[in-house]
Amino acid sequence: MSDYKMQTAIILLNFNGWQDTIACIDSISFVRDDIVSVIVVDNCSTNDSYEQINRYIGDNYARLNYSQYLTADYNEFAATDKLEHPFICLVKSGCNGGFAYGNNVGIKVARSLYKFEYFWMLNSDTLLKSDALTPMLNKINTDKSIGIVGSVLIYMDPQNTIQALGGVHFHCHLARGDQIANGVNISEIGRFNDSNINLDYIAGASMLVRASFLDSVGLMSEDYFLYYEELDWAFRAKRKGYSLAVALDSHVLHKEGASIGTSSKQTRSLLSEYYLSRNILICYKLFIPVYLPIAVVRNIVNCIKLIKTKDFGRIKVIIRATADGLMGRSCDRQVHLSTKKN
Repeated sequence: MSDYKMQTAIILLNFNGWQDTIACIDSISFVRDDIVSVIVVDNCSTNDSYEQINRYIGDNYARLNYSQYLTADYNEFAATDKLEHPFICLVKSGCNGGFAYGNNVGIKVARSLYKFEYFWMLNSDTLLKSDALTPMLNKINTDKSIGIVGSVLIYMDPQNTIQALGGVHFHCHLARGDQIANGVNISEIGRFNDSNINLDYIAGASMLVRASFLDSVGLMSEDYFLYYEELDWAFRAKRKGYSLAVALDSHVLHKEGASIGTSSKQTRSLLSEYYLSRNILICYKLFIPVYLPIAVVRNIVNCIKLIKTKDFGRIKVIIRATADGLMGRSCDRQVHLSTKKN
């Protein structure tokens, strides 16, 4: 299994969350830093995240058992004969192009520096309390048809409650998804197995793929900016004959959406509202157009519900998002969004 780990690059995406990112880097020691490499992508943070992370890695990479530390802008990375493995690098993405863009930058940089076989996209607002990578590698290597493997995501608080077993069961006819086993105590995980976990997409907080999968299916679509990239990827994977899976022994603690204004389970930021409302229409148009009217009705129903609370600002955002989604337009992003996944 150490050979598998040697071939693995961990992709961490940072946006204005250097404290979380540094804590996540430290926690990766549970998968033995001396045999995995880490690519940290700063997605054009608007605070001093890059400087803070650069200073921390520069001071600590040897202690964390990395042979080499590299940092540069995205377009400055290139393969080098002098590269020592395992390494850690910090990349400036050049722009905040969204969740998929930032992860794709990390994958491209990793592939330019070393011939990795596996890529683990891990949210930087996660923490590892044990080796969560080995179970994922074991799972993906049980069947070549497995395209994407997820982890058991556990709420940071309380740490005994499951956020999702790998990902989401998506109800196309209802235009909504349910995180699998959400709210279930971790002690009850034994009642779940491959036969009763109905995965429609893997949650972006922890996703493992092979290089051959990327060659066949391609990188994540950058058309969404935030939300529905995972469902898009899953649709494309299934069209190529791949399946999805969860490694039930891979446990990852996750802070739920703190940096995109959704840390409260009751409140969603307006920008988050926009992308959720727009992107479902984009995804439906591409993959399940017969259900597109249902997604439109969902947005309308959400607006009607908001009339009761007189949240007219949110209603305006949903109406704009619906129009943009139907017309295939991108919004003018005046405010940077986070690129972490719930």
